[in-house]
Formats: sequence, C-alpha cells, structure tokens
Amino acid sequence: MNNGLLRHFAPKHLHSGLKTIQLANFFAIRTFNDGMKSILKIFRHMDITVGRYALEYANSRDMARIQLAEKRHEKTSKEARTARRKAAADEQHFFEQEEGELYGPEIAE
Repeated sequence: MNNGLLRHFAPKHLHSGLKTIQLANFFAIRTFNDGMKSILKIFRHMDITVGRYALEYANSRDMARIQLAEKRHEKTSKEARTARRKAAADEQHFFEQEEGELYGPEIAE
C-alpha cells in the first residue's frame, strides 16, 4: 500500500489524532485490498444507509482501478517502459562518450 492512499483519508495539511490515523489506515488497507466496495460494507455493518449513488461511485472507482492495473500489466506497456529506459540509458552512454568524464577523482588536475 502506498502512502498516498492513507493521505487520501487523512491529509497531511489537516491535524489528525491517533484514532483518526488508525481509522484512515484501516480504510486505506481495505480499499487497497478490496476496493471502494469494502468501505460500503463497513457502512452497512454500522447501520449507515448506503444510497444508489454511493454504490455507483464505488463501482466506477473500482472499475477504473482494475482497468489501470490491467493496462499497467499489458505486454505492450511493459515493452514501452523497457524501450524508454533503454533509450535513456543509450542517451546517457552517448553523452558520456561525447563529453568524457565530467567528474571523478583527480579530474581537475
């Protein structure tokens, strides 16, 4: 789980006590593992009425999350990332050969 998800529930610019951070951490973990529907399940367990729009919102967020994960794992996107890294390494190698060593021990002598 990344820190950004925790900060979604308890932003840094707002003061939060220990209980708030613990609750935000719990929500962040549940959201990371099971999606937004898990929060609606918690609300139902607390006898909070969950409306149709909340369910639609949770479904849309979960679908967007799944689609993003699938896109990141596609072979083509993986190949594109590999190609970008290789191009950057090739460019760095070219600059090093053209300019020579710009720093190192005893280079100024």
